[in-house]
Amino acid sequence: MVLMADGNKNPNIFVDFSAITQKIGVYTTWDYANIIEHLVKLWKIEHLTGLKDGAAKAQEYLCKLADRYKRIADRMKVPDEINLSWLSNRRMAL
Repeated sequence: MVLMADGNKNPNIFVDFSAITQKIGVYTTWDYANIIEHLVKLWKIEHLTGLKDGAAKAQEYLCKLADRYKRIADRMKVPDEINLSWLSNRRMAL
């Protein structure tokens, strides 16, 4: 997010770019949720035992993270238009 810039013309460039990818289905919050869910299962995070306080909290957090992302994805609203400075400040209808 910090490295994405367009010469300070649009301070929300990352948010706008994310909205475009969400709208066209390139890389969505659902994708993040599915990747997290897959890795938690693959690495058997929920079955780790003998963890100390911080690690146990991290385990609990990770095991719930995919569901959290799915709830966020359900609530996401993407704007109909976004102003893209690299396209000569033309509005892009989504």
